[in-house]
Amino acid sequence: NKSLITIGGLLLLYFSFKYIKRSLNPQEQITSIHDQSYNSAFWQALLVMMTNPKVLTTWLAVISLFPIITHGVKNILSFIILSALASFSGHALFATLFSSKAASKIYLALYRPINGIVGIGFFFYAFKLFIN
Repeated sequence: NKSLITIGGLLLLYFSFKYIKRSLNPQEQITSIHDQSYNSAFWQALLVMMTNPKVLTTWLAVISLFPIITHGVKNILSFIILSALASFSGHALFATLFSSKAASKIYLALYRPINGIVGIGFFFYAFKLFIN
């Protein structure tokens, strides 16, 4: 559908502009949370990751690769329990890593290059959508 591709491409260009602007603007204030406890940072990071819509699409992709998951109550319950454990464990590990002081220092040191790379990536994804 051309209109959906156009909307997606424009959205990617918008994201690209925002990220590149952050990386190039010398006056940009880097937002960081000071005096936040590790426990608070962990739960905030976990909440952000667990509410990411890509989590749902990842598990939907798994179901499409293994359709046996949907055959029978036993398979469905097993999948629900195992995917919940895997998802929570993985997100808890990432939240632990990303809420650490070391990760914060690394991110703050690389804030501008990270935003620039992400912005360029969004631009190329948009470009690819528009040329297809």
